[in-house]
Amino acid sequence: MPLTPAPQVPPGEKYSPEDFHHRWIANSDKLSILAIERKSYEFSWGREFFDSVLSCRSVIGKCVQFHGNSNEPLGYMIYDLGKESIRLLNLAVNPIHRRRGVGSSLLTSLQSKIAGEKFPRRIRILATVEEHNDAAIALLVNSGFIGVSLTDSSLSRMSPTALQKLHCNPHPDADAIAPVFINFLYASPHILNRILQEQQACYSYGRTTHV
Repeated sequence: MPLTPAPQVPPGEKYSPEDFHHRWIANSDKLSILAIERKSYEFSWGREFFDSVLSCRSVIGKCVQFHGNSNEPLGYMIYDLGKESIRLLNLAVNPIHRRRGVGSSLLTSLQSKIAGEKFPRRIRILATVEEHNDAAIALLVNSGFIGVSLTDSSLSRMSPTALQKLHCNPHPDADAIAPVFINFLYASPHILNRILQEQQACYSYGRTTHV
């Protein structure tokens, strides 16, 4: 069966959501994923690090490709699936497909996994982004995330589960990855209002809270 041609979209315009197909990351995707990772982050994850994170039972890797086309990933995300929260650990898009709806499609897929009849206990998504990563911040904000706190932790792209798996030895260049990070939160409106009210109450009493 011949492959469906890639969508013909003028430069700078977004693809249609119907153009995308989401699937699990396969071993055959690793080289493409690593290439996107290196083009996206100064301190990128290596093959061994990817494999260690993805070997955690609660960690999921998904990628997006053109529907009916080749299996070449346009972008990917790695997230830790908890009972009440999802933590987004990594998300990147091939530079030639950025600002065309690929990242938004990945986040929309992730947002469908909370606060529904199928996942009533899972109420929020957490993400942490370096303060100077304007593109990632814009993507999260445009997708309904809000910034809730700051941290200088160099472990921000990892989850507790993954850190335990790696024996708290995250990245060989971890000492160099210590700027300020912004913690983002996504939740349905009524849940978000409750969380922010609780957080404000804690601040009023001189305490801190974790979302």
